[in-house]
Parts: sequence; structure tokens; C-alpha cells
Amino acid sequence: VEKVTIVYDQRSDRSRGFGFIKMGSTEEATRCIQELNGVELNGRRIRVDYSITDRPHAPTP
Repeated sequence: VEKVTIVYDQRSDRSRGFGFIKMGSTEEATRCIQELNGVELNGRRIRVDYSITDRPHAPTP
């Protein structure tokens, strides 16, 4: 893992429930997706996938 970014709501300063992880290689990222996608974490199933864009997401209205 090279970098972890948790996305926060700007108004409430609470997590928006998702984030981004930068891996050292495509192979490491693929392995993490295969092993962690759909795993239950704190009572919720998580989705792990490649990010489609590097652009920041729009804030929650």
C-alpha cells in the first residue's frame, strides 16, 4: 500500500463511506480485489475495484 485516502463530507467532516488505496503494482491491486471484494467488514460487505478516474468527486449536496 502506497497511499490511503478516506473521503470526508466537507460539511459534517464525517466519512462518506468510501476511499481510495494506491497499490505498488497492478498485480498487487488485482490480488487485493480478488481477495477483498465482497468481504464483510464491520457488518457491511465492502466493494473493492479499480478506480475509474483520478478526478475528485463532487461534494454531497
